[in-house]
Amino acid sequence: YEAIEEYRIVIRELPMMMAARINLGILLAKVGDLEGARKEFQKILKIDPENGTALAYLGSTYYKLGDFNEAINAYNKLLGIDPNRKELYYDLGLAYVSSDKLKEALAAFEKAQEYFEGNSRIMFQTALANYKAGDLDETIKKLKTVIEKDPGFGVDPYFYLGRAYFYKGMADEASSYFNNVIQMSGGTNLEKTAREFIDRIEASKPAP
Repeated sequence: YEAIEEYRIVIRELPMMMAARINLGILLAKVGDLEGARKEFQKILKIDPENGTALAYLGSTYYKLGDFNEAINAYNKLLGIDPNRKELYYDLGLAYVSSDKLKEALAAFEKAQEYFEGNSRIMFQTALANYKAGDLDETIKKLKTVIEKDPGFGVDPYFYLGRAYFYKGMADEASSYFNNVIQMSGGTNLEKTAREFIDRIEASKPAP
């Protein structure tokens, strides 16, 4: 908090020092004052409407606040100013997914993959967008690719593979992946949910 006050003193003396304003916004976000951070980044953009750093942080702040449409607007504005800010396509895709704009999300993730080919995190988020869009075959294909290329990614691909196979009506495959989840995530909510899915699968089997 002392650093925050120091930046405020600097800004009062040198209101046009954008670096101090940006650092203040970053610090406010770090301590959880997202509204304060939003206001600070907006003040910067009133002075310098094409300040790329402020736009990027404003988009991130809106996303954390749950205002996904404003996050999308900030990211798209920055990409219009500087199309080479390739790292933003991933963040833009996340904001689109959170707004249930899945076609736009998939396009953004595809653009991100062009710049960061083979990135497992982008591939995983693309698979989740496919899942939300109901494209289970593409979901399965991408999640298997994540596991193949990044075996240490974690349990989440196995969990969503189980769900995708479950909703495709492929009980054996679903059970196999849910059992992987149970082995990998003992004592967590994911384990509990995986067991619930397996119980549903077992309950749906015909009596011998």
